Amino acid sequence: MNHDYYAEERKNRKPIEAPLKAIRANCLECMGGSVDGVRECTAPTCWLYPYRMGTNPFRASKSERQMEAAHRLGRRPNFG
Repeated sequence: MNHDYYAEERKNRKPIEAPLKAIRANCLECMGGSVDGVRECTAPTCWLYPYRMGTNPFRASKSERQMEAAHRLGRRPNFG
């Protein structure tokens, strides 16, 4: 008898659309569902570590991108 033990779990799992949300969900699962555990993660060699809080630390902030675009266009940035 070939029984798939994880079939029920996969059936009940909601699809995660955004990669950062998927990484966050993985980190939460790794830490037993503990948000504090994810925040205090002690595995900096994990390739997901920089993204564990659900953000991309390597992406420039919106204001930096606006400043750069304004500079290229020769305009003052509009932050309002």
